[in-house]
Order: sequence, then structure tokens, then C-alpha cells
Amino acid sequence: MLFLLPFLELLTCFSVVHVLASSRGGLVALIDVALYFALTAAVGLALVREAGTGLARSLQELNASFETSTGSRMSSRLAFFAAGLLLAIPGFLSDLVALLVLFPPTRAMLWQMVQSWLRRQHEAGRVAFHVNIDGAPLSSERGSRSSPGDVVIDAVSSRVDGAETDRSPRRLPEKPL
Repeated sequence: MLFLLPFLELLTCFSVVHVLASSRGGLVALIDVALYFALTAAVGLALVREAGTGLARSLQELNASFETSTGSRMSSRLAFFAAGLLLAIPGFLSDLVALLVLFPPTRAMLWQMVQSWLRRQHEAGRVAFHVNIDGAPLSSERGSRSSPGDVVIDAVSSRVDGAETDRSPRRLPEKPL
């Protein structure tokens, strides 16, 4: 089903160019669509950069404090990161999905759908969650070992610089080096 997405994006793009060409001319319609794609790609890449930096900071804070509020900020930043990626992909359908992710009510609805899907996949044994905190593995595998086609979500956490008592959050620099 996912392989149909590029064809749907092309079909939508040709349809938009055709509608614009009937009212503004063919060359102007192509230029308009190209400028639109360039603008949304620039906005998407800026969003990816900003959300990626914020996501890295949230991961550091979560690793240092294990607060649930950091986890919710992290999921919000992850949504912005995904929306930025979708905006960077040229196409009208991916931009529509990105806008749905950026809009808070639909983002919450989409998040519920993703959680429900992951829960069903986990209960069916197709998705396993593995976490390793300071060398102590935790696993949520159900049934037998994962087969090569299964999705595995893996996370590893370890102490930095061997500081076992230092629980202060480490922060990324404000500006990239």
C-alpha cells in the first residue's frame, strides 16, 4: 500500500498543475508549483532542524531526570520532527498529513491511532520493545524471539563520563558549532 504513495503524489501534482494551467497558463503553473515545493521544503527542513535539536535536549533531560513531562515534550517534538520531514518531501498529500500532525487536535487523534496500532502489533507479537538502562536489559517481547521481518524498537541508555551520582541534566549548546 505504501508503494502507491509516490503515484498518488504525482497524480495530485499533475492535477494541481492542470487546474492552475487552465487559469494562469502552463509555464506559470509549473513555476508556482515549483516555488510552493521549494518553500515547503525550506520550512520543513527548518522545522526538522529545530525539532531535532529540541528532541535531543528532551532525550538528555529524560535520561537525567526520568520525568513524564519531559516525555510528553519529547513526543510533541517528535511530532514536529515528523511533520518537518513530511513538509520536506515534495508533494501535496505529504504536506496535508504534515499539517494534520502540526494541528494539536488532529495530532492527538493521530497519536492515539499510532499507540493503538503499536499496542495491537505488540499483542500480536509483531513488535517488541527492548530497553537497556545502565546495562540492565528490559524487554517486552511476547512469545518467541523476533523473526527477521518483525519491527523492533530499541533504546539504550548509559552513564556518560562514569559519573554515577551526577543526575544534573546535560544540555546541548544553544547554537550549533
